[in-house]
Amino acid sequence: MNHHPAAPPKPKTSVNDLMSRALDWHQSGALDKAEKLYKKVLKADPGNADALHLSGVVAHQLGRHPRAIQLIKKAIHRDGNQVAFHTNLAAIHNALGRWQDAEQTSRAALEIDENHVDALNTLGQALWHQGQLDEAIAVHTAAINLDPGNLNARTNLASLQAQIGRNEEAVESLKLVLKQDPKGLLAMTNLATLLTSMGRLPEAEAYCRQALEIDQNCAKAVHCLGVIQSTRGELKSAAGTFKHAYALSGDVGETLLNLASVHAALGEFEDAIRLFQEILKSDPNSAKAYFNLGVCYSEKGDMDEALSCFRAAIEIDPRNVEAYYALGTTGKEILNTNFLQNLLLLADDPAISIEERVKVNFALAAQSERQGAVGPAFSFYLRGNGLRREFLASRGRVYDPVEHRQKVSQIKELFTEEFFEERSELGDASDQPVFIVGMPRSGTTLVEKIAASHHAVVGTGERDAVPRFADNFGRNEDREESYPASIAGLTAGLAAEFAETYLAGGLGLEPQASRIVDKMPANFMYLGVIALLFPSARVIHCRRDPLDTGLSCYFQNFVHAHPWSCDLHLIGEFYRCYDQMMAHWKSVLPLPILDVQYEDVVADQEKASREIIDFLGLDWDPNCLDFHKTKSTVRTASKWQVRQPIYNKSVGRWRNYAAYLAPLIQSLEIDPAQLPLRRDT
Repeated sequence: MNHHPAAPPKPKTSVNDLMSRALDWHQSGALDKAEKLYKKVLKADPGNADALHLSGVVAHQLGRHPRAIQLIKKAIHRDGNQVAFHTNLAAIHNALGRWQDAEQTSRAALEIDENHVDALNTLGQALWHQGQLDEAIAVHTAAINLDPGNLNARTNLASLQAQIGRNEEAVESLKLVLKQDPKGLLAMTNLATLLTSMGRLPEAEAYCRQALEIDQNCAKAVHCLGVIQSTRGELKSAAGTFKHAYALSGDVGETLLNLASVHAALGEFEDAIRLFQEILKSDPNSAKAYFNLGVCYSEKGDMDEALSCFRAAIEIDPRNVEAYYALGTTGKEILNTNFLQNLLLLADDPAISIEERVKVNFALAAQSERQGAVGPAFSFYLRGNGLRREFLASRGRVYDPVEHRQKVSQIKELFTEEFFEERSELGDASDQPVFIVGMPRSGTTLVEKIAASHHAVVGTGERDAVPRFADNFGRNEDREESYPASIAGLTAGLAAEFAETYLAGGLGLEPQASRIVDKMPANFMYLGVIALLFPSARVIHCRRDPLDTGLSCYFQNFVHAHPWSCDLHLIGEFYRCYDQMMAHWKSVLPLPILDVQYEDVVADQEKASREIIDFLGLDWDPNCLDFHKTKSTVRTASKWQVRQPIYNKSVGRWRNYAAYLAPLIQSLEIDPAQLPLRRDT
């Protein structure tokens, strides 16, 4: 009988060999294969701290976060002196937004090695997101001092600097990162985003394009490009760009939010609402989606829905300044004690931007006024305007009363009766255009809503087409002159071209409209241009008591710059220039002008409304008396007021604040002794 020797036993793979192979797979990105080998190690050696730690890292990378935390905690239990175990656990806590846990774990790592750069980085991130900004900056600065080449520390420091308004320092920090790593996409896209927020759009776009040359599918660069386009007002292009970014990233957060916001800016509210609701299905706790959804509802006139959305945004995010501002300044809502306490804390919070502090103060002012606290209300308005003036100045938006007076003088010198007679053949003879002008807060929105409630009238809101045309005309025609001098070179061809485009824009909203209403108040500076472009146009001039007008401007955080509105004395200066400008137009303008006194509309709405419709050359439409029921977009500071019937609480409002209005009264050249005799008209 033959005996065959038994096969030799298969050599047993050592734990060290398994770990070595697992690390190779891990470092190559083959996470599943690495995980299987780590499990084999742990089967052979359940207490292997390195295998527990790296299994946790893999679990985190695969999205199994609770498992990751459990495994790394076991590793620390086995060997608590490994700094890497603590820093990786802290990084996971940061990624999950568990900032206090991340801080605690980072500090544990620093007890082992107080100069460990990664631990300083994770600690800095945790402190940053808890609002401890000064300490976070100190921690990241310490990390950079220890390791000047540490790009994570420099990138994090730049983000912190930007958050507290030290934008130039943040720009330099990111440029240092790019100097060390010229192809660093994170620093490049962060820099593009920061420059965009600073209004330095050409530079921002250049960094976006540079990032896309490195990676044409870099979703963050595409997204930033969309923000740049939307900031420039290139809304159609921005919509396409955000759609592309969404296709690349599948980001149901910021990208879809911005796409929905562009739809809203285009007046496509149904599309915007659908997208915001889609975001909320995916993320029911998106405060931004609730806030923007509320804005859409308010634009459509669904005020109850809007207020509900703003409240939901605050409940989710008690630091949501935009929602507090929207809710607090409606005039329809008294904020509860908890909301007011949060606002007061935010007013002095260094972690929010200066623009947000402006809104907090205006919201507190509006709430104080609603509760009859005149003194506190004015104090908040004073503080809010001071911050707003500072913010606008940082953007290069400063009002120079001397320069403005010179501009008014130049307009008056150019636009004379002879000037118009010599150019009587220019423009489009259409009688459709109607221009509502006046000071901001003088009733222009109210008058537009009354007119646009007529079945033959379309309201187009505040169109900046005429000011843009006039201000850019000289540059477009390669001349060195600026407005108003450049308008002397306006030709029949150019006037007809602009007029055709302008009318098409209005008729695109309502093709059958007999009248197209443009209620840009600032067009009072451009009525001479309007007369050349549309010699058959009509002008409605809205007037209001100058003290009520000035006070209302001071109490309004305008969407547009209006830097003059931050100072009572400058408001008076601006008002007198406006008054002089309108007096000039009434003496030389070859267009009919109807003066509409706000107080008269309040006193007798039907009489004033009939005068307006009669001036427009239209038959009476009773819908004009129910303007507040009209479901159309109102995109101005007055949207909340015009959604309700006429009210008179704003007439004579200045009297409540008379003790604070000396700079305005003096600037308007009103004799204070005559004020008690002034009637509220």
